[in-house]
Amino acid sequence: MQSRIEVYPWARAFYIATSTPNVLIYNMARTPEREHEFHWIGPVANYRLGLVRLTVRQDLAPNHMKDLGSAVIAVQRGDFSSVYLQQQGLKIGKELQLSADILESWRLLLKGKVDYVIDDEAALVVMEKQLAQPEGTTRFVLAIPQLEQKTYLAASKNSEPELVKKLQQAHLEVQKTQLYQDVMAGRF
Repeated sequence: MQSRIEVYPWARAFYIATSTPNVLIYNMARTPEREHEFHWIGPVANYRLGLVRLTVRQDLAPNHMKDLGSAVIAVQRGDFSSVYLQQQGLKIGKELQLSADILESWRLLLKGKVDYVIDDEAALVVMEKQLAQPEGTTRFVLAIPQLEQKTYLAASKNSEPELVKKLQQAHLEVQKTQLYQDVMAGRF
């Protein structure tokens, strides 16, 4: 089986995956709205998402979402967390700043353009390293239980049925490995 890996901003990747046959996309939240738009190959990660701020911003110490006041949160265009926050009444251009991808969201945070990003606590050290920041530059301050999510590898709906079947079978084999079990348990 031949494949090619391409990286795109989330909104573009989602568009390609909904309009082009034999395209895979990950890490896809399996929401009711998306359920019938894709073939679901299998889970690839568990996320416990919440608010991340700069460690130096000790003035930002929410105990609940209602404590955010006029704080601005960077979210990725088309991401399920963006959709959820909008459903909670937060407005794009006011409390929400749209970005193309998670790296852009983090850059906005590091430049002080936003107060928070939405990310998994386990990602902080990796993101700090990737963005050449000292470890401990950021802090996870509030988990959002509604954003805890198992994410999936998904195939475009118009993919070849035989390809989908092979990928699902291969994923069942991967699930048996210790590495997969460690990743799903957050031990990576």
